[in-house]
Amino acid sequence: MTYDNQSNSAPLDDAEGERLMRRILWRVVPFIFICYVISYLDRTNVGFAAISMNKDLGLTATMFGWAAGLFFFGYFIFEIPSNLLMQRFGARIWIARIMITWGLISMATAFATGPISFSIARFLLGVAEAGFTPGVYLYFTYWFPGKWRAKATAAFLLGIPVANIVGSPLSGWLLEQHGVLGLQNWQLLLITEALPAVLLGIACLFLLVDTPLKARWLSDREKTWLNNRLSEEQKAIGASHGNTLRAALTNPKVFTLAAINFCCIVGSVGIGIWLPQIIKSLGISSGALGFVVALPYVVGAIAGSCKAVGHRVVIHQRDVRGVDEQRTGFRPCNLGNNDQITGMRRQQASPARTAQCRMPKGSQARNSPPPGTSAMACRPLCG
Repeated sequence: MTYDNQSNSAPLDDAEGERLMRRILWRVVPFIFICYVISYLDRTNVGFAAISMNKDLGLTATMFGWAAGLFFFGYFIFEIPSNLLMQRFGARIWIARIMITWGLISMATAFATGPISFSIARFLLGVAEAGFTPGVYLYFTYWFPGKWRAKATAAFLLGIPVANIVGSPLSGWLLEQHGVLGLQNWQLLLITEALPAVLLGIACLFLLVDTPLKARWLSDREKTWLNNRLSEEQKAIGASHGNTLRAALTNPKVFTLAAINFCCIVGSVGIGIWLPQIIKSLGISSGALGFVVALPYVVGAIAGSCKAVGHRVVIHQRDVRGVDEQRTGFRPCNLGNNDQITGMRRQQASPARTAQCRMPKGSQARNSPPPGTSAMACRPLCG
């Protein structure tokens, strides 16, 4: 009984920690991923709706572009306040609020009667959705240490191509439906694709957990291990990068990353809003339009997944080499300009063994062992 109590209170080892993080990843990320798919779909589905909506509402291409862009004015203004409120009310309640309100406003957009009402609806949609994506990033810091947070973020961002792969054919099909419930095809499109946001927002109240400490499906031992890991990481980040607003605004890397993200958003959203209208102008039917628009995102999703797999292989090989170095006390040779071979860890190799296996300078260093030393003695240095 004493042994069991000690084992239950002992911290998790590395293998147990990996299994725990894998379980948390599959518990937390899939639902957030689905929410992001719906979020991105509701941002850009006006690109499909505009094919018939612009004529009904009297929108020119310029007017539509400005009205569609008002979404991001509202998003920008209320993004930081939204994240501050999320910290106050908790992720579960605040993400649910975001999704329910943006779903309702997105459905209300279907009843716009002209340029002004459409513009107001787009601005309010940005206000309602503000803070969702950065809020999710913040939410991930409550659950995932660095390596696993990168995996969670990568899976989350895969929602952009998936939203278009799934949503584009659906939008094309909805544009072919006329007179359903007395609605125009673009009205039916906006209402149909906004309804899941409301339903998912309600589901947030039951499925999301604010922090690991509140998760009933984690043991006390698992909660303690994860909380310690996250606390240590935050202390290290604060010590090396600072944790104040001033430190962030004076760090050039912040502006570099912001510029990169700006360019990515311009390309992503610009294509999402205008590509359906451009392709439709080529004379393609609404049914085929959705599949054609989805093609670039299919290619992007495949390419991104292949790149991620390749990166994991490289990381795995590096980890394997690191384990071998720790076990054997050797690391691969580093041939400098003078062909001098260095490779034995100073911390783990004894001075006598280091002297024994150090290769002499000169051209014979690659082929000849030191006097009195067999070739097998130094082979691990170059293995």
